[in-house]
Amino acid sequence: MPLTTTSEEFLKVQSYLFRNHPEPGDKVAGEDELIEALGLTRYKTRQALDLLVQMGVLDRQKKRGTFFKRQATHDMTQNILEQLKLAGFDELEFNEARLMIELSVIPFVIQRLTPAIQAQMRSLAQSIRTHASEPTKADAYLMEFHLLMLRSCGNRVMEVFAGVVRTYFQSTQHLIKDLPKEYYEKRAELCDSLLAALNKKSVEESCKILKAMIEGKPSSL
Repeated sequence: MPLTTTSEEFLKVQSYLFRNHPEPGDKVAGEDELIEALGLTRYKTRQALDLLVQMGVLDRQKKRGTFFKRQATHDMTQNILEQLKLAGFDELEFNEARLMIELSVIPFVIQRLTPAIQAQMRSLAQSIRTHASEPTKADAYLMEFHLLMLRSCGNRVMEVFAGVVRTYFQSTQHLIKDLPKEYYEKRAELCDSLLAALNKKSVEESCKILKAMIEGKPSSL
């Protein structure tokens, strides 16, 4: 079965590659090193690297090796559109799109998250908790938390992702009015846990928490 951005093997390879905060142009670990370090098969290791190449994170150069790539906004947009097309995405499936998109940018968030943005995200998490009994307000703060996380990657990322995230939240407004206070209290708790995982620079743990946050969101489908 092909790997996806949520597969355990993919997350292990991605986490290992980003552990030392690589810069664009740095050469990545080879297949043999990844196999030995992670205990994966060559087939799964190669699939994970292929997926990172398809996403535009890595650049494979003949006879030279594989390198971290600096992405242009247009390239990122095209890569995401291709992934959504392969996943059978249609314009209503925002939850699936968010899962794919936000998990994919976690390594960039870890590299670029500043103390100032962390403080703002922490404040938004507290606002979600404070307004947990007011679904419309709490959901607006939750949306801003996700947008701020994406913004920490740089404006190019926001240009690509913000419209999808905003549209998703807007498309589920009619579903949130009767959500219990406990729902948003749990979202606030997950926001705090995500910030802690980002501070530990753990891609795998951050992705698992973020996945729980996104999959717990009501769907209009």
